[in-house]
Amino acid sequence: MIRGHIDSVSRSRVEGWVYSDRVPLAGARVLAFVHDDCVGSGLVEVFRTDLVAAGIGDGVAGFGFSIYLKPSHDHRVLDIRLDGSNALIRQAGTCLIPREDIGAEQRRKPHDPLSMSWMLARGWLTQEQYEALRQLGQFGAYSQALRLTNADTTDPGRWQEVADVAGELLQLQMHINVATVIRADVQGHDLQELRPHMHAEFPGIAPVIGLWTPSNCCLTVVEGSHLHARADSPSGGIDYEFGGDRLLWINLDTAFSFPTGGLTSGLIAFVPGRTQ
Repeated sequence: MIRGHIDSVSRSRVEGWVYSDRVPLAGARVLAFVHDDCVGSGLVEVFRTDLVAAGIGDGVAGFGFSIYLKPSHDHRVLDIRLDGSNALIRQAGTCLIPREDIGAEQRRKPHDPLSMSWMLARGWLTQEQYEALRQLGQFGAYSQALRLTNADTTDPGRWQEVADVAGELLQLQMHINVATVIRADVQGHDLQELRPHMHAEFPGIAPVIGLWTPSNCCLTVVEGSHLHARADSPSGGIDYEFGGDRLLWINLDTAFSFPTGGLTSGLIAFVPGRTQ
């Protein structure tokens, strides 16, 4: 007999356990479904002391992985299915977790590489989107090449074209439907003020924005610093060039700085905003 339970569900992650006293399930793949739509996949590979205490095998029966819901999906009807089997775990007494309760440590976790590879293989992500999410998760920054039709860098119409490109990745990064807000003449101190604002506006989501400027610019980033306690001042950083035909994605939880002397002109920032 197969037993299991969905312990917690948010709009970006599901956790629980599944066990069989007849067939070893450690390493087996489980799939998350909302009605007939598969929204994520993970492995039964998590050791849990509470399961050992309850006499459920050796305790390696837990799972936890990212899920990718459309705005129309209701995570309260999500169920878990064992790949290659008709076994199904429905929610019963599940703890539904709002984003604001996930906490700072959960915010620091990057996208699940296994889930992203699974999405890439099914055509849910392009290779470029996969690389952007992977590098943002690992390093906290990503420089994206732009292929724009408007060659006039001073034309606000080009800003909107960049915003359209930015909006696609923001949706994937945040797992929710957001609007892309264009902020002009952004200075370094504006980014420091924007970080707590984004944490308050979108609790539980990494504060990722896009930066662009008509002329070339450079930002020094301490790669991976968003995964740990935030440094007061960058050291050992890597220079990321952007502007013109490149859009820079930056997690504001990283430690970063602009070149000595600061900015010669304001930046254009592409920031997620609430939809009406």
